[in-house]
Amino acid sequence: MDLSNLTIGPMSSLTLASGRTLKSTDSTGYVAVLTSTYASSKSLKLGGTVTVGGKSFTIVGLVSGSTSSDVFIPLTVAQTLSRRPATSAPST
Repeated sequence: MDLSNLTIGPMSSLTLASGRTLKSTDSTGYVAVLTSTYASSKSLKLGGTVTVGGKSFTIVGLVSGSTSSDVFIPLTVAQTLSRRPATSAPST
């Protein structure tokens, strides 16, 4: 998830249920925000961990609402895990 503008993108229509959302200082951190539904189905809790791409992420927030994604991590970290070079977000 691109942390440069949180008012747009996949989390913009979601509601924070507990904890916090991702913030710009999380850009290289192994932190994650999960949907409450996903967390409940996997018995995951705020402050616990979730494994993505073989790496452990601390769960810093839970959100509710309609989305096609269950786990949100910083874009730079996702690019590192996928071994894709980091690029800046396209300008509009």
